[in-house]
Amino acid sequence: MHAEANALYFYRTARGDKFRIARPHAATRKEPPQLGVYVLVSPTAWLHVRPIENRGQACPAAALRCTCESLPWSGARRSQGPGKVTPCELSLYIDRYVSADARGDQAASLSWLIAPDKFKGTHSAREAAVAIARGAGAADALDICPVADGGEGTMEILLGALGGVLIDRVVHDPLGRSINAALGIVNDGALAIVEVARASGLGLLSPSEFDAEGASTVGTGELIAAALNEGARTVVIAAGGSATTDGGSGAIQAIEAAGGLRSAKLIVLADVSTPFERAAEVFGPQKGADPSAVRRLTLRLQRQADALPRDPRGVPMTGAAGGLSGGLWARYDATIVPGARWVLDAVGFDERLGRARAVITGEGRLDSTTLEGKAVFEIAARCARAGVPVHAVVGSSALSAAESAQLSLTSIRDASSTPDLEAAGRALAAQAG
Repeated sequence: MHAEANALYFYRTARGDKFRIARPHAATRKEPPQLGVYVLVSPTAWLHVRPIENRGQACPAAALRCTCESLPWSGARRSQGPGKVTPCELSLYIDRYVSADARGDQAASLSWLIAPDKFKGTHSAREAAVAIARGAGAADALDICPVADGGEGTMEILLGALGGVLIDRVVHDPLGRSINAALGIVNDGALAIVEVARASGLGLLSPSEFDAEGASTVGTGELIAAALNEGARTVVIAAGGSATTDGGSGAIQAIEAAGGLRSAKLIVLADVSTPFERAAEVFGPQKGADPSAVRRLTLRLQRQADALPRDPRGVPMTGAAGGLSGGLWARYDATIVPGARWVLDAVGFDERLGRARAVITGEGRLDSTTLEGKAVFEIAARCARAGVPVHAVVGSSALSAAESAQLSLTSIRDASSTPDLEAAGRALAAQAG
């Protein structure tokens, strides 16, 4: 089949860090390292749309839209076959990234950097970003950059930015039942990503099953052990969303049962600044603990701290995931870092911010925890330093006027449903003119 006149090749350069588009005649003069049709998902992650079997054959954008429901992408589960890309996502990637670059330099025409966190319970960060982008379609060019802060959805964001695959393992949920849980494998296994919520998350339980005293992080430890078996030398642990307050004892037990850490390095992405000894007081009630249970859990954490090789009490962020971060810090010398900061660096946020005229961020709810280093707070701080206006689209806001002022947001718009998110994007694009 001959190449169509308007078809484009999209491919990764030899260094893998630039977006190149070539018309068919240009592509035949300089063959890309791997011939294929690609759409840029982030500065380092590519959506492989369709292989091109013969030189000179291309797939036009219109055809891609027609077949996008069956397209594989880089986040496919190794054990379950290809993942799926929704028509709206692929259409946006084509319309925004591809058409902008086909007209010329994307950096010169970029208008909006769209970087929301998840809207818990309704939209993943990517779904929210796509909905806002769909509404902001009149903007010159969009950079869709979903983000996370170490809570649920962090693994999806990191795999999108770093590349890699998901693998499933049978582990134990917070109440000891066998479940399938996924972990991410990057760089041929050298780096692994474990999300606590996948194995030890509150979302795995019905409200009637919440058991702050009985819930265990054994399953998270089993995922860490599985990552080590895959050859991981560094395991990144997204600590948000847990159902547990066991100080990491279950995870440590599982790691030791599997042979220990084997000199691998642990990096814990924390979404809170709470120290170890306050984990039950601050987070126990949302996990089903009444006041008496909170007191018992706090005493248990104190006893655990006394028995650990070093004392996690008083150390910021050691209370994440019910003290899991502190347990891993004390037992294995894990590095604990603010999750939002680490994720933004991983997705190349600062570089992308440098090309943006304005930023749209957001999350399901703005409240006092937002100011403790959540993604919206970190994005607002970076935008303030760069002198770039930032708008927030949120499900709701419980911030006072003084607290909102700390974020230096240009505007805050409420949106909870998909049509609301689209309308917010449309309104902001119109406002920008």
